[in-house]
Amino acid sequence: MFYRKAVWRFVLMIASGVVLFFLDYNEVAGRSLKLFFLFALAVVKAVYFVYLNLDILRATAGRHFDFTKYLLFFGISVSMMILSFAIDYFCLYRIESTAFANIPADSMPLEQAIAFCYFSLATFSTAGFGDIYPTQAAGRVLVSLELLMFLVTTVLILSNIHPLRESLGQREKPKPESK
Repeated sequence: MFYRKAVWRFVLMIASGVVLFFLDYNEVAGRSLKLFFLFALAVVKAVYFVYLNLDILRATAGRHFDFTKYLLFFGISVSMMILSFAIDYFCLYRIESTAFANIPADSMPLEQAIAFCYFSLATFSTAGFGDIYPTQAAGRVLVSLELLMFLVTTVLILSNIHPLRESLGQREKPKPESK
């Protein structure tokens, strides 16, 4: 099924961020090369997420589709985007510790990762509480990319509201009794 293949691609995108973390952790590359790889990866992921969401929209346009699968796919898609950007923020922080404000320098890596998951969720939802924020251009570029993903995803979901409502209505109609 199309959705399963898409989810595996999302997982591969997330895995690429984890690879970047291990490149940094094991000090395999220099700072400039890691930053280049981080931004190249972020741009590729952003383009891929937009492409995949547009492909789902194209695949469902004018056709009957299962409401639950559609929403599940977008839920997974949004979760993967948030997790992906959290990994990017965490990697950027590991490369450049002054890229974000209000992340305690003496905190454990797990605490930092959780803080960046929270920051990514706040950014994606546009809540932006301001307790964590980028202080350098590199962080601002990543935040801008995530906000663009939010806008594109929101537009794609809203553009399918009518078909979604029809799909839901078809599921709730009582079936005629057989005689």
